[in-house]
Amino acid sequence: MFHQKKYTHEGIFALKVHVKGRPEDVTVDDLFPTYSNQPAFAKPTPDGGWWLPLLEKAYAKVHVNYEMTSSGTHAEAARFLTGAPAREFETSYQSVEELWVSLSVNLKQNFVITAACFVEHSGLLPGQGYIAKDVVKFKKADGKVARLLKMKNPWKKTENIAPNN
Repeated sequence: MFHQKKYTHEGIFALKVHVKGRPEDVTVDDLFPTYSNQPAFAKPTPDGGWWLPLLEKAYAKVHVNYEMTSSGTHAEAARFLTGAPAREFETSYQSVEELWVSLSVNLKQNFVITAACFVEHSGLLPGQGYIAKDVVKFKKADGKVARLLKMKNPWKKTENIAPNN
């Protein structure tokens, strides 16, 4: 994705992204909009990596400016980064069983599944993106079936498990 492996003295970065399904090279510099002496939007990773603000800047450049990218979806990001088809699902339109089957089938095929929530729920934070890792189904002591979806928070080193009732 990044054409160079190291920071250049000029602060210019070339990235290969996908615009309307076509691979394109986009160049950006290392000057970011700030608010209170911090990057205004995407922040560097906890270990000091600036790849996310650079990707965000490339996305903003392709869409004219930051204002035109007020928010996006995981599917848009996947298409932008890989050029691969991506779909969005809203869980409120599927039954628990339909959602479970869809997750199980797609995870077994090694498809990348991301998730987000808009309210805090079962340890998941609003506005955070998560990666679905696995599904587990088991019988509890009372005989009821429990379904768990194992989620990875890319911003933390540990994984969270949230129940799916």
